[in-house]
Amino acid sequence: MAGDSSRSSSLYGGVTEPCTVVLFGASGDLAKRKVIPAMYDLAIHNGLGPRYAIVGFARTSMSDDAFRTALGEAAKSIS
Repeated sequence: MAGDSSRSSSLYGGVTEPCTVVLFGASGDLAKRKVIPAMYDLAIHNGLGPRYAIVGFARTSMSDDAFRTALGEAAKSIS
């Protein structure tokens, strides 16, 4: 809303409360090509709150660092 000071300055309206996004199929093609780049775009434009987490579930076994690296590369290359 135009006069609502609780919102962040965001192109998308912003979120002020902490949130957690649970991503099923996190190692899959859809996550890499669509979901993570969209979330990256939200983060760049302050569409996510200052505190958020992404929890990924997948059948492919990955360490936390491998997950961050793979999705970080996907977000930067596609966004």
